[in-house]
Amino acid sequence: MDKEERIRLRAYEIWIQLGQPEGREREHWEQARREMCDQFRPEPDADGPLGAQKVEQKVEQPVGERLKESTELG
Repeated sequence: MDKEERIRLRAYEIWIQLGQPEGREREHWEQARREMCDQFRPEPDADGPLGAQKVEQKVEQPVGERLKESTELG
C-alpha cells in the first residue's frame, strides 16, 4: 500500500469515527497526512539528537602511556 492510499484509508477512518460529517473531507485528509508524517518521524534519543544512532568511539591511550610503551620496547 503506498503512502497516498494509507492517508486515504486513515482519512476514511477519521470520518467514520466522527460520525460521517459532510464537508470536512479536507480536514480529515490533512489530519491523516499529519499522522502519517508523525508516524515516520524519528523519536528523540536519550543519548543524542533526533534520529541519531549510537556510534562507538575508538578510545586512544593517553600520550604518556604511548610514550611509556615505546621506550619500554626500544
